[in-house]
Amino acid sequence: MKRFQLFLFCAAVISASCQHPSAPLVVFTQAGFKSPAQKSPPPSAKPAPADSEKISPLRSSAAELEAENQAELRSLDLSPLTILPLDAQPANQDTPDNLAQALAQVKALSAQPELETVSVNAAEAPSCGLACQTELALAQHLPLNQQQWLGAHNAYNSKGIFKNQSWNISQQLDAGVRIVELDLHRRLFSSKVRVCHGAGAYDCLLNPFGARDYQQILNEVKSWSDQHPDQLLVLELENHVKNQKSVEEPILNTFQGLLYRAAERKAGWQHETPAQIVARGKRVIVADFGELRFEGQLIWDQNELSSNTPTKGFSADCSVDGKPMETEAWGFYDDKTFKKANPLTVASIPQFLRCDARYLKIDRLTPELLNARHFSWESALPEQACAQVSTGSGRWQAQRCEHSQPFVCKTPAGWKHSTHAGTWKEGAAVCTQEFGESAAFEPPRTYFQNQQVLAVLTAGEAFWINARLEPS
Repeated sequence: MKRFQLFLFCAAVISASCQHPSAPLVVFTQAGFKSPAQKSPPPSAKPAPADSEKISPLRSSAAELEAENQAELRSLDLSPLTILPLDAQPANQDTPDNLAQALAQVKALSAQPELETVSVNAAEAPSCGLACQTELALAQHLPLNQQQWLGAHNAYNSKGIFKNQSWNISQQLDAGVRIVELDLHRRLFSSKVRVCHGAGAYDCLLNPFGARDYQQILNEVKSWSDQHPDQLLVLELENHVKNQKSVEEPILNTFQGLLYRAAERKAGWQHETPAQIVARGKRVIVADFGELRFEGQLIWDQNELSSNTPTKGFSADCSVDGKPMETEAWGFYDDKTFKKANPLTVASIPQFLRCDARYLKIDRLTPELLNARHFSWESALPEQACAQVSTGSGRWQAQRCEHSQPFVCKTPAGWKHSTHAGTWKEGAAVCTQEFGESAAFEPPRTYFQNQQVLAVLTAGEAFWINARLEPS
């Protein structure tokens, strides 16, 4: 593995040197980075290649290195590396120190001892089934400060060697993802913003880390949103770009009036629902949590929706590093590439959700992980069926609407079940009769609320909830 890590670093140096013959070569020694005096380019110097060109890192000058690493590359089942071309810019755009910093960061990433190269599950992206569609519809009428968002960690990174997802962004959105995370970085010798998996300002140097064009990703999100105009999306930015205009201008040009800007919010915005927001023609929220933040006019602070916390501190007693979760809106992410957080699994996802985690940003989404989030319909059901729930599986089952049984009611004091039984259509009358005019025959709208319902039910009995399958 060490030879492969050295290969990544050397490939970056070779590519940068070949594409920018006028730039001074940076040499790493035990004493640090050194660079010789800059020289003027010869008159015959060739211009840098266009962005559309792909440059192989395995040039003739690296033939020996290629031979040494072929066996290891094959054993890792990796496709050949491709170095993204660098933009040609005047020499004063980036100093030798900046180039040294970039290469140092690439070297540091390549030297990560815990770096995994295991490919993401390549399972076909699932469609949004009955449970998925039901829960998205329920969430449409739930206040922002009660949502349990589904996010995709490094949603853009589905093509690099160290990819975080096996489905593209449109497929992730089809599967129920509503928060799309983008890591923004500035390309070397350019003000252009790139998106890639990294931790520093220049980590988009290598294609294995999923580098993609910022504008292309925004276009993909916009296209999906145009096809689903009733859905509210959040673009979550982990920003490493200092130029605010470079970050915001592509967003403003792409989404224009569809943006729900931070400056447009009024008092009590936390109680708005996605349905109310999209009814005003707003479909996209932009939030950031990176080391560089531009909140205020356009961009929200991600912490206003939920925190962005590694899963390692979470405990099944609903605390984070000993702090009770009810003290704030907690959101969690996992990162299986660099093992920065404990993996979110089929077994652990329900633990987070029953503790009211407001946001789970999942690395390497699979159908099994998505299914672990569901709380509503247990399986495909016949038309014209009404929903009942019991303490068995906790999921909803179909029952003939004419059947007689008690009801789940939502009251100002919390969820309760009625003592009176009736057919499904009598639910509203029974709830107000037993618990007062403020009570409602209301369905649970999140995994957390469904758990609250289960906690008050009598074991072994089934109860009506206000959900029904209508004939198509």
